[in-house]
Amino acid sequence: MVFVPEGCKAVGACPVLYILDGSAHFHYGTGMLARMSRSNQIPEMIMVAILNTADRMHDLTPTHALIGYDGEESSQNATSGGGNAFLDFLEKELIPEIKDRYKPMPYRVFSGHSLGGLMALHSFVERPKLFQAYIAVDPSLWWDELELLQRAEKYLKSHADIRSKVFIT
Repeated sequence: MVFVPEGCKAVGACPVLYILDGSAHFHYGTGMLARMSRSNQIPEMIMVAILNTADRMHDLTPTHALIGYDGEESSQNATSGGGNAFLDFLEKELIPEIKDRYKPMPYRVFSGHSLGGLMALHSFVERPKLFQAYIAVDPSLWWDELELLQRAEKYLKSHADIRSKVFIT
């Protein structure tokens, strides 16, 4: 689902916000973008709300892990670990399609909540040039015994030249 503000239609190039769990976040997300841009808190931006596939657990988890947030094994996690394939889809299919269709600025923000927040942070560590900013709302950092936090610590220590913006709430 794509929202293009009138200003972006008139001016052309705007940044793009890619937001996960799109069906749940589209309407309030577009309202928030409109309100914040009208009050000059943020520039107008195109919003691409990415709908979930039939297997959200697969798409939004970076590793395969059977243990849930409560420390117990969960059959709901059986298909987990498809996060890199999901990032491939974003990088090789969705982002090029948005570039071709809407001619946006080369500034992309990636936002997600819960497992979506985990995926946004995974993207920051795994493919740091794919997006220029990240918003992780209540990210599931507990995933796979804090595996992402361990990778992030190593990544941050070895990359003093990071230019990305990361907001975690």
